[in-house]
Amino acid sequence: MEQVTIYPDPRRFAVMAVGSLVLAGIGGFLILDPEVSQTSRLFGGYVAVIFFVLCFARATSRLVRRMPSLIIDETGLFDNASSVCAGLLKWADISDVQVYSFKNQRFLGIALNDQPALYEQFSADQRQLMAENLRHAGYPVGIPASALGIGLDETLRLIARLRDRGDDVH
Repeated sequence: MEQVTIYPDPRRFAVMAVGSLVLAGIGGFLILDPEVSQTSRLFGGYVAVIFFVLCFARATSRLVRRMPSLIIDETGLFDNASSVCAGLLKWADISDVQVYSFKNQRFLGIALNDQPALYEQFSADQRQLMAENLRHAGYPVGIPASALGIGLDETLRLIARLRDRGDDVH
């Protein structure tokens, strides 16, 4: 059985890590600058340092511990990149896969068959995110192009090829 694993582009996380360090450093300068007011020191300095150090930790952990964004095979696809992180979606549960744009970002939209049992496998938070995605974009699952290390058109071609093979097997 053929399987395609798509990882996020590591350069994205490297840029995020470097940018986070720079912004945390700026926050550090705000903390140390005696001419900065207490309010600016608190909100501009401490909050920035804490937030951007956490961003740095997240980015470096994704660089060190590479996790796939999407796994595609003849059974279905495993989503670990969308806000929903839907997990395994079998081809029988997927009604459509298309590229769409929302707020100047491109996404891989995944429409699911309207089966109550299928939606019950997701947590309440995931169902809420799916409902929001569906309301705003027309798809309950939306994988951002920025989360994939290859283009959306290539991803669609891989999905079509493996989905057709899955149909031949079943």
